[in-house]
Amino acid sequence: MTRSQFDRGRLSIRPLGERVHDLQQPDILKRPGGERIAFEHPALPVLAERTVAAARAGRAVLWACGGHVLRQGSAPLLIDLMER
Repeated sequence: MTRSQFDRGRLSIRPLGERVHDLQQPDILKRPGGERIAFEHPALPVLAERTVAAARAGRAVLWACGGHVLRQGSAPLLIDLMER
C-alpha cells in the first residue's frame, strides 16, 4: 500500500505564548464546583522513592505520557516536575 508523504507545509504552527488551552492549573484533579480529588495508588510511594533515589544517584529518570497531557495544557506542570 502506497501512502503520500505528509505535507508539513500545510501546518499552521503558532508560538506557545499564543496558544489557548481550555485547562487551567486550578482545575486539575478537581471536580467541577467541588474539592480536589485525591489520587492514591499503592505503587506511588515506591515509584516516588525510586525516582528520587535515581535522581540523587545521578542516573537518568525517564517519564512518559500520552499526547493528551500536553494537548490539555498541562505542559507547565510537567516542566515544574522536571525542574524539581
